Amino acid sequence: MNTAFAVWLTGLPASGKSTIACALQAGLKAAGLEPEVLESDAVRKAITPEPTYFREERDLFYRALAFCGGRLAAHGVPVIIDATANRREYRDLARTLIPHFLEVAVMCPLEVCQQRDRKGTYRKAVEGKSTTVPGLQESYDPPLNPEVVVDTSLLSPEAGAARIIEALYERGYLAAARGIQEEVPPMPIKADGKVVLDAREEQALGRFMTLLQEEQFGLEAKPDRSRIARGPEGQIIVPVLVGAAIPSVSMALLMGQKAEHLYKQTTCRFVLAQRPEKDPQGRTYVWDGKDWRSLL
Repeated sequence: MNTAFAVWLTGLPASGKSTIACALQAGLKAAGLEPEVLESDAVRKAITPEPTYFREERDLFYRALAFCGGRLAAHGVPVIIDATANRREYRDLARTLIPHFLEVAVMCPLEVCQQRDRKGTYRKAVEGKSTTVPGLQESYDPPLNPEVVVDTSLLSPEAGAARIIEALYERGYLAAARGIQEEVPPMPIKADGKVVLDAREEQALGRFMTLLQEEQFGLEAKPDRSRIARGPEGQIIVPVLVGAAIPSVSMALLMGQKAEHLYKQTTCRFVLAQRPEKDPQGRTYVWDGKDWRSLL
């Protein structure tokens, strides 16, 4: 069974946790995962249908939320926890239960949160209908050492989600959840400059070059025809020189999924290579069906 992770988005009410959770869920799905989102209001309907938000009830609720997240992760389901969890001990409990845990501090000035207030949380406090709003009427313990910080007054939800995916990738959590071994034997490539593409393969190459130059990727790229080779299983391998690094992990994964789709249609395997002036080490990356792997 794959080892899954949990991402806990914590921050003041209306700080932007839910919009980031949606963007993160979409990004992880593009990477081939099926994450479960535990949104606090939705979960409360099952655990405390008529919430009072008093301390004892919050203690119970967040223990249950941490337990649910831990069990999902233990069974291979990536989890996104979208919950304020105003006391630090609530998130710390989840950290002890979930080995691959990422705490994300969703930062936003209180006045901006009050202006947003889509759910009317702050309005109820002003009207005297609530006395337990974190950050306004009750304390909120911000994370001391969060793995990721996202300031929603400066970053879009998509940019915040991309930052989280980068952190998951760097720690190996993304690879573990997708069942990828840390060490993958390099694909043997022997280029003799004699491999010629047929019409179908040329068409696939043209489609891939168009893909790289689309607005969402915007990469300067060209095929290196002198290094076209046949792989160990007879597939065509076409090095594509790119003039800049791929902007983000989530974008690289999306690009890889599209490359894999073309490969299944044509057996034309595309390899991305940094141009020498951009990467003196001459690193080359091949999409193995789940991730881009470096070939040195």
